[in-house]
Amino acid sequence: MVVRSKPESKMGGLGWGLLVVGLAVPSLIVFSWWSHQKGERDKSVSVKARGRASTGPLFQGGRGATKLVNPILAQPAAVSTSIAKPVPASPAPAPVDALDVPSLAKPQTSTS
Repeated sequence: MVVRSKPESKMGGLGWGLLVVGLAVPSLIVFSWWSHQKGERDKSVSVKARGRASTGPLFQGGRGATKLVNPILAQPAAVSTSIAKPVPASPAPAPVDALDVPSLAKPQTSTS
């Protein structure tokens, strides 16, 4: 059985405190530097993107481009008021038997 002895001095807690402070200060300095660098990089990227953006329309049309018109609204009134007659549906094709298809049928052997 191992018996742990109590520390003889209370300086052990002070050592841990110094260790925490010693590691925290450089960490905060690096974090501050890193966030500053990231801010500058983001700013330079946005300035570069703004410089590349064109001032014209986003999608440029061709040289003879005309304004698009809705074809349903552009039909003459006489055509749009007429009633279309339904077209009778064609009957469904009959199912094909696999043996009726020549490529799937068993080859016929002829004895001569």
